[in-house]
Amino acid sequence: MELVDAYAEATKGLIEGGADLIMIETIFDTLNAKAAIFAIETVFEELGVELPIMISAPLPMLPAVRFLGKPLKRSTTRFVTLNH
Repeated sequence: MELVDAYAEATKGLIEGGADLIMIETIFDTLNAKAAIFAIETVFEELGVELPIMISAPLPMLPAVRFLGKPLKRSTTRFVTLNH
C-alpha cells in the first residue's frame, strides 16, 4: 500500500496545485501503472473531481525487443485493459 499511498499523496498535491491532467510518467512495470491508476481514481472519488490521465511508457525501437519483459503486443494489450 506504500506505493498507492505515495501516488495518492502526489495526486492530491497536483490537484490542489491546479493540475489540468495527471500524467503517470515512465512506467516500466504494468503493476506500478495499475497501482497509480487505482490511487488516482481513489483520490478523484474522494475529492469529487476527475481529470484526464496519461501514461508515459517507453516503446522499443525494434520489434524483436521486449517491452516490460513481455512481447510488445501483449504489453500494449495489458495497458489497454489495466483499468478493467
